[in-house]
Amino acid sequence: MQTSDFLTAAMEYARQGLPVLPLTPGRKTPATVHGSYDATCDPEQICAWWSANDYNVGVTLPEGLIVIDVDPRNGGTETIERLTQELGPLGNQPRVVTGSNGWHIWCQTTTHSTEMRGKLGPGVDLKRGPRSYVVAPPSVHPDTGWEYEWWNPDSTALFLPEAWELTVRLPQRPRRRPGHFGPGEVSGVLRWFGESVEGERNERLYWAAIRVLEQGSTDDETRLIAVADSLGLDPGEISRTIESARGAACLA
Repeated sequence: MQTSDFLTAAMEYARQGLPVLPLTPGRKTPATVHGSYDATCDPEQICAWWSANDYNVGVTLPEGLIVIDVDPRNGGTETIERLTQELGPLGNQPRVVTGSNGWHIWCQTTTHSTEMRGKLGPGVDLKRGPRSYVVAPPSVHPDTGWEYEWWNPDSTALFLPEAWELTVRLPQRPRRRPGHFGPGEVSGVLRWFGESVEGERNERLYWAAIRVLEQGSTDDETRLIAVADSLGLDPGEISRTIESARGAACLA
């Protein structure tokens, strides 16, 4: 890898509006005093940095852009496969094969970074927010010496499918929440959900499912599904919403 290759890559990211920062050669740590706060799209500064050394390339993430970081060494492959089965495919998002043989999956989102989870399960992290950065191609991994490489360089980051969008969000208080029911009063939560009207049924199902999963039993979950079915919700949508709530209940 030649210094000019790092410089060319850094300039291209900046041209696309992605601020870059130099990372210590062969490492993931910033080479500047203020780290990601020094990231820039200024071509003169970028040339000055990469003309001085063969730095790895860090890219910061503007609001609306996230990276799903899949680490197979910590169970990431199994987690992303399970999520794909439950939520559906992510689509042809840009993917980077990392130097540890993992994946960085670049996606667009409508959720603000402060309202997103940092982790989707074992070995799957969310990189988000302007002060967050990812190691980008053609950087070299510190442990393996392998380069980060674009797997599908011509693809464009797409918005997350709806089921994924719901999953990456932190649990929020619903506009009309079942907050007047004490611990164990699952029947009250089910009544609250059963009163929902068209247009709010999926949202209420999500929040009712969190409460039931946190406080109820398997029988209570069966009762929740029966109420959802009586409201006319699609069985597949019921299943996906409850599984999304299950993740929120476990990680909250």
